[in-house]
Amino acid sequence: MDPTPDTLNCPAFPICSASGDSKPTPPVEREGNYRWSYAYGEGRTSLVEDATRCAAMLDPTEKNGRKVLESALERVGGFAGLHSEDRQEYPGLWYPRFLKNVPEEEHLTLIEELHKTEGITFAAPLLIYGKANAIPRPEIIVTFDADAQREDLLHILSQPDLRLIREFPSIDTTYHLSFDGSPAECFTRCDELTDLEAVYVAEPNMIW
Repeated sequence: MDPTPDTLNCPAFPICSASGDSKPTPPVEREGNYRWSYAYGEGRTSLVEDATRCAAMLDPTEKNGRKVLESALERVGGFAGLHSEDRQEYPGLWYPRFLKNVPEEEHLTLIEELHKTEGITFAAPLLIYGKANAIPRPEIIVTFDADAQREDLLHILSQPDLRLIREFPSIDTTYHLSFDGSPAECFTRCDELTDLEAVYVAEPNMIW
């Protein structure tokens, strides 16, 4: 599914308007699992994983989306049956529920298996920031240092697992990228990019 501007609307993300031209006040640091955190300014923003549900994105044009998802959940196992309230307003988005007898430490493995299942655009942890839900995509927003050399930018952007979606010319040197892998890997990939000398910060692109 192609990204749309509203995926950038979020309380913990610097690009929050549909045009991607504004920068609100940075979020307050929150307690949470370090696995689901990313650099923001001089600190980190942390989110908490929902222990009962995950997120599954389907092609919104799929007329039999529920049947596709039910079939995928049955193949993976470990999920409860779907209910109408599991379907979200965001096109193609569902919140499947884990079976209560499945240990929490196995949830991520189930999410990764669901992500690889035919008919699923992507599957991701369902994260919580305050009262808001956040779903990471396999996408990253990278802002380079103002004095970064062009050859450094090109070297990073040409990494074989990265794909350029678009550039935000009015926000410093900022790029919207996708990467090969599952959304659960997004936070690690962001930290890897943020550690590079030419990068100011790399942050996950999430649905809010």
